[in-house]
Amino acid sequence: MSRTKLALDVATDLRNLAGSIETLVLALEGNQPDAAPVDKNEEKKEPKKPVKTEKPKLPTVECVRAKLAALSQEG
Repeated sequence: MSRTKLALDVATDLRNLAGSIETLVLALEGNQPDAAPVDKNEEKKEPKKPVKTEKPKLPTVECVRAKLAALSQEG
């Protein structure tokens, strides 16, 4: 394929992508209310404490290298 044909394909793909993004944004705007109703009772209640979710710790690069070195030496 020539470079001109590839450039035209990229331009077409970008137009399609822009259209898809526009559709997505319009759909998201349709799902959001303009203003959330304010409940007077909610102001009197204690604010809810955020729920802490413990995320598993990812291994560091040093830990991975040490483990791989040990496995490599074992054979």
